[in-house]
Amino acid sequence: MPYFPPVGGGVLLPNSIDNALLADMADGTVKGRPLGAGLGDPQDLTLAQLRALLAMPVAQCRLDYVSTTVLRLNRCNGCLLTIDNVPQVIPAAGVDLTTAGLTASAVYYVYAYMVGSVMTLGVVTGAAPVVDPRNGLKVKAGDPTMTLVGQFRFGADSKFYDQVDIRFTRTWFNDPGIAIQGASIAGSATSSTTSVELGSGRASFVAWAGEIASVMFSGYGSSNTPASVLYLSIGIDSVVSPAFPPSVVQCPASSPSYSFDMTNGGHGTLAGDGLHYATILASVNANVGTVGGGYLTGYVRGSR
Repeated sequence: MPYFPPVGGGVLLPNSIDNALLADMADGTVKGRPLGAGLGDPQDLTLAQLRALLAMPVAQCRLDYVSTTVLRLNRCNGCLLTIDNVPQVIPAAGVDLTTAGLTASAVYYVYAYMVGSVMTLGVVTGAAPVVDPRNGLKVKAGDPTMTLVGQFRFGADSKFYDQVDIRFTRTWFNDPGIAIQGASIAGSATSSTTSVELGSGRASFVAWAGEIASVMFSGYGSSNTPASVLYLSIGIDSVVSPAFPPSVVQCPASSPSYSFDMTNGGHGTLAGDGLHYATILASVNANVGTVGGGYLTGYVRGSR
């Protein structure tokens, strides 16, 4: 530690103190003043304080499904999450959200906020999140102390879900996307001349506005009467309006019945946050059309 004034008298001259004469610093720190600390002496800033000073939002987390009773905010590619414009350390064990107080079949946004020094998760229905002008992160409308981390639909049976035909848990940050798959619709038939949902092969999922769902069906269909036609397509958020041009099986006029492989699919942009679904639609020109086998599969692309 240097002593001033210099031994023997004299004055301290500009540019006369090198790094060796400064007080020792802990590793991983820099000299500065924390944001909001006001006028005062230099301090050794932590990485979190430096990020806040540079207005660099961080989101090193992901909201994960753990069980039918627990969702968890876990660390991902780091340990920090900006909350109220300040980087906060995510606990190594994560932050849990339980089913207590939730309403069956409701869609919730999930937010992280601080209670003193404790990171906590809270849920909100209805109002969509807004952009925090301080850092560009999404926060609760009217309360920038709560940072958006995900969304989920609570099951009709008051459980959390994340299975291939019911993808009800989504993270906002570090989202790899989700694979979806409906149940087999083998043996499902229709005599409707307008598009109807066929069987119980629907895949339901939670998505963010603007995400793209890529879905397809592969199987085979049959018509049971000469010159009859089976039309098969996929509906996204609709049981009456095909998302893509239908695939067709037409029974020749000389044949009493006809079976043929069928595929259908494409890409659709999802209109809003919350619950969506993809399902198989079918119609005929007359008589009965049957799907002998197959199921819907797809992928919803993560964007963050």
